[in-house]
Parts: sequence; C-alpha cells; structure tokens
Amino acid sequence: MKGELSKKPRHLIQVVGRRTGISSDVIRAWERRYNAVISQRTETNRRLYTDDDIEKLTLLKRAINAGRRIGDIAKLSYDDLFELVMGDESNTTRSYQRPSTGTVMELFDEAASAIDSMDSNRLDVALSNAVAMLSTTDFLMEFLKPLHTYINDECSRGSLRYVQEKFSKISIRNCLSNLYTKFRSSKEEGPKIIIGS
Repeated sequence: MKGELSKKPRHLIQVVGRRTGISSDVIRAWERRYNAVISQRTETNRRLYTDDDIEKLTLLKRAINAGRRIGDIAKLSYDDLFELVMGDESNTTRSYQRPSTGTVMELFDEAASAIDSMDSNRLDVALSNAVAMLSTTDFLMEFLKPLHTYINDECSRGSLRYVQEKFSKISIRNCLSNLYTKFRSSKEEGPKIIIGS
C-alpha cells in the first residue's frame, strides 16, 4: 500500500517546494530542461508530484550542495543518485554550498565550468553576466562568495591546479575593480566601499 501511495501524484508544486527547500521556479526548470522529475497534470493544468519525486528532488539538492551539477545528475536513477549522495557526503570536506536559486545557480555553474576548463574568456563573460543580472548585494554574497570558496576548496582538495586558481582570481579581481569603478563614478560623492579578493 505504501509503495503504491509513493507513486501516486498528489502533491502540488508549492507543497514540494516546502518539503524540499527548492523554489517552484527551480523545480519547473529542472523538469523542463533536464526531465529530473515528470509531473502529472490536474484538469486545471496544475502540476502534481509523487512522494518518489519529492525524495528524488531532495537527493538532487543534496548532490548539488556537495558540488554536483544538475545536468550531470538529473537523469540518474534513484538508487544511483542515493549512492552518489552517500559517497559525496561521507567524503566531502567542502565548506561551500552551490547556490540553489535558479539564476544564481546557473551563473555559478557557468563560472565554475569555465574555471574547470581553464577558459578565462568564458569566465570573464560569466562574471560580467552575473554583474549585469544580479543586484550588487546578490552578486557579492550569493554568487561571488560561494564561487571564491569553491575555488579555495577545490584547490585544497587537488581538484583544481594552481594555474586555474591564479587565472580565476585575476578575473575576479578585475571584475571587482570594474564594479568598484562603476560604483564610484555613479556615486562620486556618496559613501565609499573597499572590495578585496
């Protein structure tokens, strides 16, 4: 009976969001882009999810917090995903958490991917896009702070090489310098800020 109930679509997306801690926008994006879960529809076209969907989404969030990318893990079976999460959580020493909100998460993943592939031009574009799309506070606290911690953690673990750390921090420093110059020119007589990396 319990097994049948777990596969019955009965949870609206708002309920799923509360149970998993994942925003409705992100759930929709994961479903639309990656088929991470497949909802059923009510007669009024509202999404319904199963208990199994909630469990998978919870595991996906834990995997992302451990450093995985949604595109790499979305289509894994429940058992494979569970095994992956257990391995990550038992061995991880990371102190950063990948952003879990849609836009910031995508910007973070693009920047991290550019660093992994040693593509400085792509990283510069990713940083510029983040500056353009986010408020200054969100850019610094929700995007740049986790990215900086990610770089330090991955270097400590040996996943990133010194040259990757060096070029990425140069790009970040240049981005911050440009941001400061822009802020200073727009508020010449206003309060001053000091930014370092």
